[in-house]
Formats: sequence, structure tokens, C-alpha cells
Amino acid sequence: PQNISEPVPRINGPPRCANGGTFCENFDDYPYRHLKDELQKQEVDKGFFGEDQVPIEPNTRIDDEGAFLCSGTERVIFPKVGKNKNNEWRFIVNQGWEDGYVQGVQVETCKRKGPCNIIGELPQGYTSVCQQKYVYRRLLSLKEDGTFAVDSFQLPSSCCCAYKKDFVPIEPNTRIDDEGTFLCSGTGRVIFPKVGKNKNNEWKFIVNHGWEDGYVQGVQLETCTRRVAPRIHLGLSAEVRLQETAVPKDCTFVVDSFQLPSPCCWAYKDFVGFLRPHFL
Repeated sequence: PQNISEPVPRINGPPRCANGGTFCENFDDYPYRHLKDELQKQEVDKGFFGEDQVPIEPNTRIDDEGAFLCSGTERVIFPKVGKNKNNEWRFIVNQGWEDGYVQGVQVETCKRKGPCNIIGELPQGYTSVCQQKYVYRRLLSLKEDGTFAVDSFQLPSSCCCAYKKDFVPIEPNTRIDDEGTFLCSGTGRVIFPKVGKNKNNEWKFIVNHGWEDGYVQGVQLETCTRRVAPRIHLGLSAEVRLQETAVPKDCTFVVDSFQLPSPCCWAYKDFVGFLRPHFL
């Protein structure tokens, strides 16, 4: 581990541990001691740290309701290095459970980037490919001068099927253009939820006071035009204990996990015979 008296090391370009991705869970020069000292010095509240939860029933890839066209692996990662919205690599606060400062993020990565598992054949002149999609997540990180900052990091969100004309490459997250088209139409935007359903299917208030007060939690999501499977992310909520008259008696803060829409992917289902994607 790095000596606390040493300066914070610089990350020059994509590290080897990323292996072509956007994050590393292990990094040899991770400034553990510097972070530990600064976290204790600034008395950062451990209650605002934690990990996302991978849902068991939602996002099932193969079940009685249908099968997704691309296989993905869902897991919770604890990135120590990541690529931010400006394509800069930064250290992310993830000290481990012993210290209590952890930021676990649910991701889904493609198992392979080959053709989609489409029943039947595509129209002549078209090919399919399983494409990795990404989302930006806000995480507490370390700036080059050694101070803390909340930054947005690009992390894998879902593995979806796209089709394209032969011999034309697909760019990440491209929805409809000459390079490729995802099979499902979705709308990407940032929301500021004030009420949400948590992992226990309970509805809770979420802290989102607005930019004037400065207490906002904006979450990037994508919704299907027809149907969407939920993802679960951490958010700061207000747990309200009610009297019999339903008037709030006590309000305490807690970090909870909320179900939010994830990227929209196409699935097929055996209904009458079988379904095939339709191309115009």
C-alpha cells in the first residue's frame, strides 16, 4: 500500500487491469492509506456507503415468460479505479468492509459479443451482435490533488441485441443510425425521484430537495416504450414512522435500495409457435 506521506499517484491512460473496460476492482498503486486518513479527518459518514442489490426475480434472462437474446452476467462490483464522463481515469473510494467505506455498484456485462440468440434467420444483408450498454453512476472519488469529489463514472449496465448491415461496425449505445440499431426503443434521461419502491416493495420518501437547496440525487435510467424490467440502486431516503393518525412522528435518514428502470432489451417468448424480430 502507498505510504501516506507520498503524493497521490497519477493514472496515465487506461490501466492494464481494465482489460479494455471502464473500471478496475484491484489496482496496485491504490492510495489506501491516503484515503483512510482523509476519510477519518473529514469524518465522512459511513452510513451513506453500501452496495446495490442484484434482484432475483426481475431481469431473469431465461424463464417461463421469455428469453433475452443476449446472455449477460449480473454482479456487484467495487471499483477502485474508473473512467469518468470526461474519459479521465480516477481513484474511487472503496476501502473495503473492514473500514466501512464501500461503493458497490450493480452491473451487467455481456458474456460474449457474438451473434444474438435469434430464432430463425435475419433478412438478407443484416447481421446481429450482442452489444454492451453503459450508464453513468455518481461515486465518491479522488481528484488529482488528493481531495474528494463526486464524479460520474461509465459502468456496464446491460447486454442487448442490435442488428446492422453487413460489414458496418456498431458503436456502444447506438440506437438508430447507419451503424446499428438496437431491437428495442428506449428513452434515456435523468430523473430526480421523491418517492420510490425499495427492495422490500415498500414505498419510501427519497431526498430530492432541488438545486436551490443543493440536496439532489439524479439517476440516469432508460425506459422501454412498452415494458421495462427494474434495476435496484442505492439512494438516500427518509424512513418515516407513522402514528395511528398517519402523521409523521419521527424521520430518520437511511440509505436504501430502490427499483429503477434499466436499459431496454428485446426478448422472445414461445406463444404460438415462436416469435421472430420484424425488420422494416
